[in-house]
Amino acid sequence: MFPCMCLPRREVSRWLVSLAAVAALGFTGNGDGGNRESRATDQTSVLLQPLRSAGATVVGPVDFRAAPAMAWLSDSTLAILDIDDQQAVIFDLDGTELRRVGRKGGGPGEFGGALTLLSNERGELAVGDVLLSRVSHFGPDLRFLRSVRLPGSPLHLLGWEGHGVVAMWAGLGPGLADPTVGYVDLETGTAAPAFTVFGADSGLAARLPGSPAPSPYLAAARVGWHTYVFAQPNEYRIVEIDMDGVVRRTFGRSDVERQLRTPDEIREMEAAFKRMLSQAGYTPPPEVRDMMNEALRAPKPHFLIPSFASDELGRLWIATLRGGRDSTELDVFASGGSFLGTVAVAHQVRALAIRLPLLAALVQREEPTFEGQSSIDVYRVADQAESGGEPDGE
Repeated sequence: MFPCMCLPRREVSRWLVSLAAVAALGFTGNGDGGNRESRATDQTSVLLQPLRSAGATVVGPVDFRAAPAMAWLSDSTLAILDIDDQQAVIFDLDGTELRRVGRKGGGPGEFGGALTLLSNERGELAVGDVLLSRVSHFGPDLRFLRSVRLPGSPLHLLGWEGHGVVAMWAGLGPGLADPTVGYVDLETGTAAPAFTVFGADSGLAARLPGSPAPSPYLAAARVGWHTYVFAQPNEYRIVEIDMDGVVRRTFGRSDVERQLRTPDEIREMEAAFKRMLSQAGYTPPPEVRDMMNEALRAPKPHFLIPSFASDELGRLWIATLRGGRDSTELDVFASGGSFLGTVAVAHQVRALAIRLPLLAALVQREEPTFEGQSSIDVYRVADQAESGGEPDGE
């Protein structure tokens, strides 16, 4: 789920594996049942239509372990991350693999723990590497240009501005430094902090069960010019902060309660955790095992770390952990924070990428033929604006 789980590095690996595992709880087992049709509820003004008449366009399933990250490179190409080979993989909407970018390693254009992707309208690609604590920049031809070292591990690439990107990074050692948002200048090779998320009057410095410090693993997205949203997965409270570190608004859903995992879900998660530790070559101490047991038996998070995505209208889309075993409910908020409604889609959604009018969902499929494999479902977004109405928002 996170690259650190397959590419451990002593001293860093222990905390990356342990805390990422707690933060990632819930990637499998969304519950039982659930309607698999794409439908809207709660009077939402946003609908998803299958891109093709037979259903959503399906890219894949891919034959590698995909990280929960995805970006549109153009109107017809998408990039996702191969965890094992540490490469960005480019697909078209027919499911054809066009090329691979980067490779495993620590040299120029190589990745040790690629976690996040970001593209722009020019077709450039930025890749955040949590183990090497850097952002790598690839040009429109996807040739490597340069890497920029950060003061911490880049957990999110939030937006492209000028000749650089806005990123959220954090120190992931025992001190668990506050997540920091700053500007990464890809021309000068410098990174300048703007504000710390916990330092703002956000109320986000909450501790996970058994954690020695507030978790830096926040869901995050850009929703406007110099404005970003952040949330702890265990609380459906979203905080919008500008680049000056000023909290502009708080919104969310107080009507949604967290659910407990079923015994089957707990067993599945315990087995997945053991496999992950085995791949990392890491034997956790008793306190880490206790932390995992406590987290597994606590109510499920509302959503996961890579669950936020925004569109060009400033709307926030959240892939929640509600839904059936093979379905997901997407919550949609207007740019001003008002709740627009919920859209249900097939499969377990691990990440979203939006380039209006298209929405891509990186999903984990549970049908017998594809059990556990990832693929990309592509939908067309249809809303009031297409029928002559005004889109909700500021």
